[in-house]
Amino acid sequence: MYLTNRPRVYRTSPKHRFTNNTSTTFRPSVNILENETSFKILIALPGFQREDLSITIEDEVLTIASEKTWEQGEKDRWTLKEFKLGTFKRSFVLPTSIDANQIEAKVENGLLEVNLAKKAKQTIAIA
Repeated sequence: MYLTNRPRVYRTSPKHRFTNNTSTTFRPSVNILENETSFKILIALPGFQREDLSITIEDEVLTIASEKTWEQGEKDRWTLKEFKLGTFKRSFVLPTSIDANQIEAKVENGLLEVNLAKKAKQTIAIA
């Protein structure tokens, strides 16, 4: 399994470290675990709930997307804003070993977990 959009390497200067980030798009952090029977995709999404997320599969590409904005009062202003909310889309090309009918997802404690079961190995009897 691999990401269809590889992350770029960014160089950040110290003067940008504590600025008010007004961007409406972001790229959440992803971890992918693999074992003999499945892949597990973990995405850090603080503040997101199940109803904020969309997960689709099309042409063997799993896409996770969302559009969520911060709610703030009319007189409120951010003095520091490091949590990201806004629009994101992460896509993953699924290997042929994935059983697309056995994909499960849950959100808990700001972490989206998508479990992708691998197809069972088939043994063919020789006559």
